[in-house]
Amino acid sequence: MGRLRTLAANPDFRFVVAVWALSRVFFLVVGALGHGHLTEASPGGFPREPSGAFNYWANWDGGWYTTIARDGYFNSASTSFFPLYPIAIWLGTRLGGGPAIWGIAISVAALLPTLWFLYELTQRLFERRAARAAVLAFALFPSAFFLNAVYTESLFLLSSVGCIWALRVRRNLVLGCIFAYFAMLTRNVGVFLIVPLAWHWFQRRRELGWSSTLLVGFSTSGLLAYMYYLWQVRGDPLYFAVAQRETWGRAFTNPIDTLGKAWTTGVNGAQYAFHPHVMFAGNNAGPAFKAADTFNLLLLFVLAFLLVLAIGRLPLDLWLYSALVMAAPILTPSPFWALTSFSRYFLAAFPLFCIVGFELSRRWIVRWVILAASATWGVYLTLLFVTWRWVA
Repeated sequence: MGRLRTLAANPDFRFVVAVWALSRVFFLVVGALGHGHLTEASPGGFPREPSGAFNYWANWDGGWYTTIARDGYFNSASTSFFPLYPIAIWLGTRLGGGPAIWGIAISVAALLPTLWFLYELTQRLFERRAARAAVLAFALFPSAFFLNAVYTESLFLLSSVGCIWALRVRRNLVLGCIFAYFAMLTRNVGVFLIVPLAWHWFQRRRELGWSSTLLVGFSTSGLLAYMYYLWQVRGDPLYFAVAQRETWGRAFTNPIDTLGKAWTTGVNGAQYAFHPHVMFAGNNAGPAFKAADTFNLLLLFVLAFLLVLAIGRLPLDLWLYSALVMAAPILTPSPFWALTSFSRYFLAAFPLFCIVGFELSRRWIVRWVILAASATWGVYLTLLFVTWRWVA
């Protein structure tokens, strides 16, 4: 309790709590207004969102997670969704309440420690002003509304940012491996945390000893447990990748082909992306799919710029981790939309937000212009999402 009181009295932690609360309320209000006043598109996803309050935050993948929480892995395609988040939703519903409410509650609650971990990590790498700017940039990022939604983003970030925080701030390999264990049970790209874990061990190998490599091995046991389950029920420990390929067509692709297609579809989608009156006219969800290609192409340029900017500024292991988690969707794209879901996958490259914070902390006018533009873009994407229009 003493540590909690000390933390509560910390002005930096109070700043993080304020950003967390205000940003979550901001997106919740935008979502409620959009759901209440805009025409809903014809739902294009299956399973559908669950019934109950706030179910518009469980569109698209949210329908999969809530159905898995209720029925377990009900078909082969559902195994592409990793188990920790639906398990957490299922546990919540045992206490009462619907799966959508619990999915939102888990996502919103997980974000608070995530932002604090990001704050302390950025402060360790740079300084206090950069940490504040990084938290603001992350909480108001255009796709940060997913951190309210019934999606894995928030829970995955809690465990992945927590892993790096444990290694860089607490210098605690055991804690880092525990966080990584949960990350790998939440999303497949959690396996890339092996890079910073191995890097940390290598730098402290004389202090930690060879036996500590068992801890790094333990971090993969969550993933291995899920693979064992798939081996038992599907006969293939990598069936989650098979399900991705058979259901959504995701397979290894020449990245040059992916980038070429991303450029073509992104340019073509601009005729919809910058015309909201077209996007929200009637109940046709088609324009949103095309516009998403444009949004994702813009974020691809942002990613490339930040990766170049981060060279020599981020520790090498964090730079490699960021590059790997963003290379995954480029190497295994959808055959229909080259950069499908890129906007929310961007959040997984959280070390790049440390660089964003550092740059914004030195230019206060630019900082507020960028934050305002980012939040405005986030409003647009939120309104699309809660009305069953594709975002990511």
